[in-house]
Amino acid sequence: MLDVKCVNTSGFINYVIQKNIKLDQWASDRVYTDFLIHWTRNEDAWDAVKRSIETASDWANETNSHPAHYFLYANHSRIMADLDRGRVTAWFVLGTQSGQTWLTALKPEQLDLIYRWIDPEYWGKKLLQNSATAEIQNTLEQAGF
Repeated sequence: MLDVKCVNTSGFINYVIQKNIKLDQWASDRVYTDFLIHWTRNEDAWDAVKRSIETASDWANETNSHPAHYFLYANHSRIMADLDRGRVTAWFVLGTQSGQTWLTALKPEQLDLIYRWIDPEYWGKKLLQNSATAEIQNTLEQAGF
């Protein structure tokens, strides 16, 4: 959990216990990825956005840039890795104009790699049904994302 910088240690432990995953499998990439997919789909939207903004801010500090430039100037591989580690979520990608523009710039094979994180069928419904979506999008827009 330290090596991957687990986004929610207690949530991960609860997940593996509830799923009856054998202890020797807890450290597998597959188990952590399954947890992340479950977690990012069910966590509080504002928590997901906060973590995504913190990730964009970390990138901005590393590159002497502005967090709002994350989708504009960060390397595609970096953003894809941040998605794959749960550091950036679909709330942030799909909830910002710059995130949506970034998606359109990806090659089909890159989209295939991140599909599970931004599954348009699942997230399209979720964003439409969640009462916080409009407020989140407005907040992100005001922040320049």
